[in-house]
Amino acid sequence: YGFRIRGVDKAGNTESYPPSAEITVSIPPASELCKTPDAYENDNSASKAKEFILNGAPQFHNFCNPEASNRLNDQDWLKFSVTNGRKYMIRSVPVNGSAPTILDLIASDGNTIIASSNAAAFAQETLIDWTADRTGTVYLRIRHLDSKAAGNTVSYWIQIEEPYLFVPIVNK
Repeated sequence: YGFRIRGVDKAGNTESYPPSAEITVSIPPASELCKTPDAYENDNSASKAKEFILNGAPQFHNFCNPEASNRLNDQDWLKFSVTNGRKYMIRSVPVNGSAPTILDLIASDGNTIIASSNAAAFAQETLIDWTADRTGTVYLRIRHLDSKAAGNTVSYWIQIEEPYLFVPIVNK
């Protein structure tokens, strides 16, 4: 892409555009932007969801759709087991601010949304704090706030935990 710039002053005097671009920008092809997909790719549906270990280490993902030639509209799907009445905290944090997410907690049918949350803006994390109303497997669909974003560095980490409250006992 080439850009030509001209000046306009407060009196309305307008400078002519220069004959050629003063600034150029090139965007690499999608295959170059998504040269290094994350370890969990090919997880773009409930049927391909990867198992997530509760209270384990966070998983690192990026948005690079292997099923599309332009690598756009990536969805990452996870599945995990829940127990009725237990509390679950699902949190995604963008790396370098480039991957604000939309989180959809989905029932075992792979379609019904149980809870949803999205980042308010770039560089903000997304959180679902949910008390299970069922026992069994649920899915988590993770999407970018802007479906046209893709790249090795358009990344985030995801954590799913059963939070606990630690109350120390003090004896006199």
